[in-house]
Amino acid sequence: MNRHSKTYLILATVVALLAICVAVWALFFRAPETPTDPEISPVADEHLTPTDDGDDEKMPQAEGGGAVNITYSNEVTISLADATAAVQITNPTRSNQSMLIQLMIQDVKVGQSGTIPPGNQLTVIPLNEAVKLKPGNYDGMFHLLFFDTETNEQASLETNIPVQITAME
Repeated sequence: MNRHSKTYLILATVVALLAICVAVWALFFRAPETPTDPEISPVADEHLTPTDDGDDEKMPQAEGGGAVNITYSNEVTISLADATAAVQITNPTRSNQSMLIQLMIQDVKVGQSGTIPPGNQLTVIPLNEAVKLKPGNYDGMFHLLFFDTETNEQASLETNIPVQITAME
């Protein structure tokens, strides 16, 4: 074997090893992509119940803006057996925006609702099956995203509400 053949063989081997290393890293060690927030509101949540607040007058809002009046409980109970979170959150009829709730624990989205239009309340959020929780108490938050009720486009404002989460079997 001449000198050029040996150099070529060594170079080809190094390139092949680098390709294998990159493939192994991409398959096993790369952090999963975090899901992005929806820009268009998803389908209405299946666990909605209409509110009977009797107030059909909408809140005042600036042109191009929105207004939401939220009623909620800051205590959440997670049933690990049912993979659901029991919540109490209402988007009153007076609101001008629909909303979507993401249940967060330490910057991890453990569950997400569908859209909650004005005049509806939500009592159940399904849990993300990929997230594994143990029984116990957690500091969490509701991350609220708001959407225009006519165009379904996401509003620029988002809100975080601290909640106490209790996970049980």
